[in-house]
Amino acid sequence: MKSKQGGFLVHKIKYLNTRLFNRLLQADTRALFNGEQGKILSVLWDEGERTASDIADITGLANSTLSIMLKRMEQQGLIIGYDDCNDKRKRIYGVSALGREQQVVGNEISDALSDIFYDGFSDVEIKEFESYLERILDNLKSEYYK
Repeated sequence: MKSKQGGFLVHKIKYLNTRLFNRLLQADTRALFNGEQGKILSVLWDEGERTASDIADITGLANSTLSIMLKRMEQQGLIIGYDDCNDKRKRIYGVSALGREQQVVGNEISDALSDIFYDGFSDVEIKEFESYLERILDNLKSEYYK
């Protein structure tokens, strides 16, 4: 018989992981962003400039929430936005110099959180666990994008 706890456990893990990430950010006086903003910054650090739609797809943030956050992050000086020269309806976002400086803080906090997350796991167990998560994600994506 298959367990029905997987989705619930993933939800609880996401909840606690987000809370702990925000706590670690608040404790670091160098951090100029919160956890949700960190998702956006992480995409821009890793992927380079992106449209709001791209960022929404990658982060899972709703477009309405994202547009408010992007505006606030521009005001904070963490990101820059400009109109797409090929499509004036779109805006492209990238990391500012200040946002790039914050990458060090983000990486350190992410590393600390990963250490907590995987405490007691061997490298083999981590790879195995992540491969299961990838399979679950693939299953969900294939159903969602039908």
